[in-house]
Amino acid sequence: DVSGFSQLVLDKQVVDFNEAKKGFNIYDRGIPDLIGYMNHGKQALFSDLKINAEKFKYQFVFILPPWEDIYETDNERRESFDDAIKIYESIKNAYIHLGYTPIEVPKDALEKRVSFILNQING
Repeated sequence: DVSGFSQLVLDKQVVDFNEAKKGFNIYDRGIPDLIGYMNHGKQALFSDLKINAEKFKYQFVFILPPWEDIYETDNERRESFDDAIKIYESIKNAYIHLGYTPIEVPKDALEKRVSFILNQING
Protein backbone atom coordinates (compact mmCIF):
# COMPACT_ATOMS: atom_id res chain seq x y z
CA ASP A 1 0.00 0.00 0.00
CA VAL A 2 2.28 2.75 -1.31
CA SER A 3 -0.28 5.48 -0.61
CA GLY A 4 -1.03 4.41 2.96
CA PHE A 5 2.64 3.97 3.78
CA SER A 6 3.44 7.36 2.23
CA GLN A 7 0.78 9.03 4.38
CA LEU A 8 2.34 7.53 7.54
CA VAL A 9 5.81 8.66 6.48
CA LEU A 10 4.53 12.14 5.63
CA ASP A 11 2.88 12.48 9.04
CA LYS A 12 6.21 11.68 10.72
CA GLN A 13 8.14 14.02 8.41
CA VAL A 14 5.81 16.92 9.24
CA VAL A 15 6.27 16.25 12.98
CA ASP A 16 10.05 16.13 12.50
CA PHE A 17 10.00 19.39 10.54
CA ASN A 18 7.84 21.14 13.15
CA GLU A 19 10.00 19.90 16.04
CA ALA A 20 13.32 20.73 14.39
CA LYS A 21 15.66 22.96 16.34
CA LYS A 22 16.44 26.41 15.04
CA GLY A 23 19.48 26.44 12.84
CA PHE A 24 20.70 23.76 10.51
CA ASN A 25 18.94 20.38 10.28
CA ILE A 26 19.67 17.40 8.06
CA TYR A 27 16.99 14.99 6.85
CA ASP A 28 17.69 11.62 5.31
CA ARG A 29 14.57 11.81 3.15
CA GLY A 30 12.54 14.84 2.18
CA ILE A 31 8.83 15.16 1.57
CA PRO A 32 9.37 15.33 -2.21
CA ASP A 33 10.90 11.83 -2.03
CA LEU A 34 7.38 10.59 -1.31
CA ILE A 35 6.13 12.26 -4.47
CA GLY A 36 8.87 10.49 -6.41
CA TYR A 37 7.89 7.12 -4.93
CA MET A 38 4.20 7.78 -5.61
CA ASN A 39 4.94 8.82 -9.20
CA HIS A 40 7.14 5.78 -9.71
CA GLY A 41 4.32 3.55 -8.42
CA LYS A 42 1.81 5.37 -10.63
CA GLN A 43 -0.20 6.35 -7.55
CA ALA A 44 -2.34 9.47 -7.32
CA LEU A 45 -0.86 12.11 -5.03
CA PHE A 46 -3.01 12.83 -1.99
CA SER A 47 -3.69 16.48 -1.13
CA ASP A 48 -1.70 16.51 2.15
CA LEU A 49 1.37 15.46 0.23
CA LYS A 50 1.10 18.27 -2.29
CA ILE A 51 0.33 20.87 0.39
CA ASN A 52 3.19 19.85 2.65
CA ALA A 53 5.70 19.58 -0.20
CA GLU A 54 4.98 23.25 -0.95
CA LYS A 55 4.85 24.31 2.70
CA PHE A 56 8.04 22.72 4.03
CA LYS A 57 11.07 23.76 2.01
CA TYR A 58 14.69 22.72 2.18
CA GLN A 59 17.68 25.00 1.68
CA PHE A 60 19.82 22.30 0.06
CA VAL A 61 18.86 19.04 -1.61
CA PHE A 62 21.61 16.47 -2.00
CA ILE A 63 20.84 13.43 -4.07
CA LEU A 64 22.91 10.29 -4.26
CA PRO A 65 22.51 8.31 -7.48
CA PRO A 66 22.39 4.53 -7.37
CA TRP A 67 25.87 3.07 -7.35
CA GLU A 68 26.01 -0.41 -8.80
CA ASP A 69 29.37 -1.31 -7.23
CA ILE A 70 27.95 -0.98 -3.70
CA TYR A 71 24.26 -1.70 -4.35
CA GLU A 72 22.75 -4.54 -2.32
CA THR A 73 19.23 -5.74 -1.71
CA ASP A 74 17.93 -6.68 1.73
CA ASN A 75 14.63 -6.85 3.64
CA GLU A 76 14.07 -3.09 3.27
CA ARG A 77 15.61 -2.57 -0.17
CA ARG A 78 14.04 -5.20 -2.37
CA GLU A 79 14.27 -3.35 -5.68
CA SER A 80 16.62 -4.45 -8.42
CA PHE A 81 19.37 -2.04 -9.42
CA ASP A 82 17.42 -1.16 -12.59
CA ASP A 83 14.37 -0.31 -10.45
CA ALA A 84 16.58 1.73 -8.12
CA ILE A 85 17.64 3.84 -11.10
CA LYS A 86 14.00 4.42 -12.09
CA ILE A 87 13.04 5.36 -8.52
CA TYR A 88 16.03 7.71 -8.32
CA GLU A 89 14.92 9.46 -11.52
CA SER A 90 11.36 9.80 -10.19
CA ILE A 91 12.62 11.31 -6.93
CA LYS A 92 15.02 13.66 -8.71
CA ASN A 93 12.25 14.81 -11.05
CA ALA A 94 9.92 15.44 -8.10
CA TYR A 95 12.46 17.84 -6.59
CA ILE A 96 13.05 19.57 -9.92
CA HIS A 97 9.30 19.93 -10.47
CA LEU A 98 9.05 21.64 -7.06
CA GLY A 99 11.73 24.17 -8.05
CA TYR A 100 14.79 22.61 -6.42
CA THR A 101 18.13 22.09 -8.08
CA PRO A 102 19.30 18.80 -6.57
CA ILE A 103 23.03 18.61 -5.94
CA GLU A 104 24.33 15.23 -7.04
CA VAL A 105 26.86 13.78 -4.62
CA PRO A 106 29.72 12.11 -6.51
CA LYS A 107 30.37 8.40 -6.18
CA ASP A 108 33.50 8.44 -4.07
CA ALA A 109 34.94 7.43 -0.71
CA LEU A 110 32.75 8.32 2.27
CA GLU A 111 35.11 11.00 3.55
CA LYS A 112 35.18 12.71 0.15
CA ARG A 113 31.40 12.60 -0.09
CA VAL A 114 31.10 14.20 3.33
CA SER A 115 33.63 16.88 2.36
CA PHE A 116 31.72 17.54 -0.87
CA ILE A 117 28.47 18.08 1.05
CA LEU A 118 30.10 20.30 3.69
CA ASN A 119 31.81 22.38 1.01
CA GLN A 120 28.46 22.91 -0.73
CA ILE A 121 26.80 23.97 2.51
CA ASN A 122 29.63 26.26 3.65
CA GLY A 123 29.95 27.85 0.20
